[in-house]
Amino acid sequence: MQDFQLRQRETLLELIRAMTSRLDLPSLLELTLQSAVELLRGQVGIIVLRGREGAMRVRAYYGLPESMVRFFQPLWADLPGIEDEPGPFSRWRIPNVQMRLSMVAAAAGLAVTQVVALPLVFEEQLLGAIYVFRIGGGAFSPADRALLSAFADQAAIAVRNAELYQQVSEEQQALLAILDNSADGVMIVDGRGQIQVFNRALTRITGWEAEAALGRAPGEVLVLHDRHDRPVPLPEAPGGRATAAGARRYVEGRVARRGGPPLSVGITATPLYDAEGNLLRTIYNVVDITRFRQAEEMKSTFVSVVSHELKTPVALIKGYAETLRRDDAQWDRDT
Repeated sequence: MQDFQLRQRETLLELIRAMTSRLDLPSLLELTLQSAVELLRGQVGIIVLRGREGAMRVRAYYGLPESMVRFFQPLWADLPGIEDEPGPFSRWRIPNVQMRLSMVAAAAGLAVTQVVALPLVFEEQLLGAIYVFRIGGGAFSPADRALLSAFADQAAIAVRNAELYQQVSEEQQALLAILDNSADGVMIVDGRGQIQVFNRALTRITGWEAEAALGRAPGEVLVLHDRHDRPVPLPEAPGGRATAAGARRYVEGRVARRGGPPLSVGITATPLYDAEGNLLRTIYNVVDITRFRQAEEMKSTFVSVVSHELKTPVALIKGYAETLRRDDAQWDRDT
């Protein structure tokens, strides 16, 4: 018996290390559940997690077909909250669990006779619950429950880490989708000076495909010149520590395009720094101002033409007036 318990603890430690190294939630839940069932010598297992809408949903099951999972729903209907159970979490119990288990066994046609269930708790927040069932076997002992409790504590931490990682990944995907569909060109350069994000609008502006631009220096992709064809350097964040966190830099110029005429653009560079003032990344916002420049040129041309047309009659009138004022000129009555 002692040898078996020792092997259980060694297995538990190995599983905890394996769980904490995983960030993919589905595979983590699968490993967690299978390990819990095997540790307690059960045959069936289920993990439910609280969804964003607040309801408990099955996220992993073991030892039974998917078609039978729905019959187990009474076991997690109206689960007690952590705040409802004073004292250690190990005292947490499902109300009328044996009656519910009998309902499950009758509905599923499965001889599940014993169940042990424990909450998955992280910082006093109920994330879900883990269930291990035995079919026709003996009752779970207090030692079994204590073992599952230790396992559930570590599993809750791993689940929370995986959920946070999944949340960050989803938010990153949403942000990248927003950037990729922005009307303005957006380029993100890391602290080493390599392009990490290059959206579709910037492909239209520069003629560079994102796949070809990623990993390059921004100066290779955005080549600027002024109206006199002199090179215009890109705005860059100062290296090392920040002098003014978030300080923006702006330049204008004509950007060389692959396979097309140059465009007039305005480029804003916004550096981002960490808490110690070290440069993390620089965000470049590139706006096509070609039409604005064309409108300015048309305005300048119009003003020049109007000015010329106005000056011509005025000069004639002044000439006539000066002639009429001459003292040496003799004018008849009709003039």
